[in-house]
Amino acid sequence: MKKVSYVTLLLILIGFTSDLKAQEAENTDDGYNEWSAKHIHESDIMYKQEIWRRMDSREPMNQPYYAFNNEITKLIVEAVKAGTLRPYWSDSLNREMSIDEFNERLIPPGTDEPGEAAPVEDLSGWGDAGAVDTATAAPTGPINFLPREISVLEIKEDLIFDKKRSRMYTDIQSIKLVVPGEKVVTGLDISIATFAYKDLVELFRSKPKEAIWFNRKNSREHKNYADAFELRLFHARLIKISNPNNNFIEDLYENRRNALLASEALEQELMEYEHNLWEY
Repeated sequence: MKKVSYVTLLLILIGFTSDLKAQEAENTDDGYNEWSAKHIHESDIMYKQEIWRRMDSREPMNQPYYAFNNEITKLIVEAVKAGTLRPYWSDSLNREMSIDEFNERLIPPGTDEPGEAAPVEDLSGWGDAGAVDTATAAPTGPINFLPREISVLEIKEDLIFDKKRSRMYTDIQSIKLVVPGEKVVTGLDISIATFAYKDLVELFRSKPKEAIWFNRKNSREHKNYADAFELRLFHARLIKISNPNNNFIEDLYENRRNALLASEALEQELMEYEHNLWEY
């Protein structure tokens, strides 16, 4: 009878332990944003605003990220193809993109057919010189966007006031690679893929010789991309602030000029808000 009781008690304990482990596995929310590089606890956030920015490589301040043959987009694309960086479909970062899907996004519209076979000179001494050996020649493959053509980075970041440290932070969440409409036949922007900023920082740190922000005024002071972003060594126009209708600023105005002026006005309002926090 006692043996039966011991066995029953043991089974109950095992079941109770399994339930605890299952609950711990389900409860993975520890109060920190998994995509944040700042490691600020949710309970310490007094103010938060989601902001989207558009960083264009044609602006002089952004050109150090696009040094010739050392573009930031080249490094990112190569990392995806090497399998060391995960691309996502959107800035929500809830759906990963496969490498095949990523490669398809790199093909400009209208050029998705493989190229013609490259000419291979016949050196065997037989046949016509310069003839194409169709048996061994391989197709050149589809043409991809060049790194410099992916000239826009769309940055999603959280503007956070940390009441524990009493300071405002700009916490970058994700960066999207975009081909601007003027480089595309359709005239519309093409989004290639989105990347978690934390993953990009890890990539930049792991490749100090490739991830170089080029200092045009002092070659001794080149910086890592991760440091350049942290120091805000870029200019990115404000294009959207979180709103119920998910509207971009351009959606609210008739022309781009008015949208640009509204963007600058919102930028000033955010700066004023941060400044006035110290008066409370």
